[in-house]
Amino acid sequence: MAARENYGERVLGVEPYGAEAIPMAERHGRASSSFTLWASANLNILTWFTGSLGVSLGLSFTWAWKAILLGNALGAVFLGLTAAMGPITGEPQLISTRSSFGLRWARLPAGLNWITLMGWFGVDVVIGVFALQHLTALSYLPSLVLLAGLTVLAAVLGYNLMHLLARLTTIVLGVMFIVMTVLALLHAPAAARTGHGNLGLFILTTSISFAYLFSFAAVGSDYTRYLPQSASKWAVGGYSALGGFLVASWLELLGALTASLGTVAHPMAQLIRMMGAFAVPALLAVVASTVPVNSIALYSGALSSLAAGIPLRRWVAALVTGGVGTLLMVAGGGSFASLYRNFLLLLSYWIAPWLGIVLVDFYVHRHQGTARRGWPAALAFLVGIAASMPFMDSTLYQGFIAMHYLGGGDASYGVGMLVSALLYGWWGLAPERRRG
Repeated sequence: MAARENYGERVLGVEPYGAEAIPMAERHGRASSSFTLWASANLNILTWFTGSLGVSLGLSFTWAWKAILLGNALGAVFLGLTAAMGPITGEPQLISTRSSFGLRWARLPAGLNWITLMGWFGVDVVIGVFALQHLTALSYLPSLVLLAGLTVLAAVLGYNLMHLLARLTTIVLGVMFIVMTVLALLHAPAAARTGHGNLGLFILTTSISFAYLFSFAAVGSDYTRYLPQSASKWAVGGYSALGGFLVASWLELLGALTASLGTVAHPMAQLIRMMGAFAVPALLAVVASTVPVNSIALYSGALSSLAAGIPLRRWVAALVTGGVGTLLMVAGGGSFASLYRNFLLLLSYWIAPWLGIVLVDFYVHRHQGTARRGWPAALAFLVGIAASMPFMDSTLYQGFIAMHYLGGGDASYGVGMLVSALLYGWWGLAPERRRG
C-alpha cells in the first residue's frame, strides 16, 4: 500500500487507485474543479445535436427551449447530489452502492453501468470519427482507432490528467462554440416561426435533455472522491450541477436554434454548412471535444467493472472497456439520430430506480444502508423498473400510458425513481419504526 501513496497531483503518471477509498494523504484539489470537469464533458457537438432532436421531430423552438431548460435543470440536480458524495465516501460511485445493495447485489447496477458506458463511448466517439474523416484522407476504421487510442490513453492515466484536460478544453472549446452561437443568432428571428407545440413532443424533448445530463449522475463521485473530506458537499454539488447545466443548456439551445433554421440529417453536414469559413477549425474542435467526454466513459466504465467484481487493475479495465466499445462501433451502422435518441432514453430506465435508492441511502439513512441484507435495495430496484414500464417510449418498447395518455412522451424515469426510493426508504427503516 505504501507504493500507492505517492500519486499526489502528478498528471503523467498512471493513477494507482481503483475500487478502494482514497486515503486522506492523497486528497487534493478544490470544489471548483468540478465545474470545469462537467463543463468540458458537455462542450461537444453531441450536446448540440441532442438539443436539435426535439425540433427535428417537429417541436417549435418556442416550446423546445422550455423543454431543454427544464430537462437540464432536473438532470443537474441529480448530478450535483451524487458528485457531493465523493469527498465524504472517497469511493467511486458504483462502489458506494454497496452500502445499500450489499456486495453481491451491487454487481447488478455496476454491470449495467459498465455496459451503458461502453455504449456511451461507442455512440459519442463516432461523432469525432466523422469530423476526422472530413479533415483527413483517413477512412472510418483508422479514424476510429486513432481517436479511440487517444481517449484510452487519457482514461488509463486517470483522474489528474482528466481534470487538467477539462480545464484546458473548457477554454479552447468554449471559444469555438461562442463563434457558433454568434453565427446562429444572426438568423434567430426565423427560428421561432418553425414547428408547432405538442405535449408528447414537449415531454419527449424534456426527457432527452434530462437523460443526457442525468446519465452523468451515475458517475458523479468518481471525479470528486480525491477532494479533501473537509470540502463542502454543497459547494462540490453546486459546482458540478452548475457546470453541467450551463453548458448543456447553452449547447442544446444552440442545437435547437440551428435545427429551426433548417434541419440537415447528418450532424457533421449541418455543422459544416453553418460554420462556413470556420468549418475547418470547428471540425478540429469537434475531434478534440470527444476526448474529455469519452475518457469519462472509459474511466468510469473501468471503475464500474471493478464494482461488478471483475478482477482487473483499473488501467487494464480501462483498456478492456475501450477495446470492447471500439469493436462495437466497428460493427455499427444504421440511422444515427434514431439510434442516439433511443439510447439516451434507455439510459434512464435503469439509472433512475438505482439512483432513487442511492439518494435515500446517503441523504436519508445517512449511508448506513442495508448491506447485510441487500435484497431490499435489489427488490426496490426491480419493482421501480417494472413500475416505469407503462411510461416508457422507445422503438424497442412503448408503454400503454406513454402511448395513450402522454402522446408518445417518456416519463419512465420519474416513476421509476419515485417508486424505488419510496420502497427502499420504507424497507430500510427498522421494523419498529415501520410499525410506528
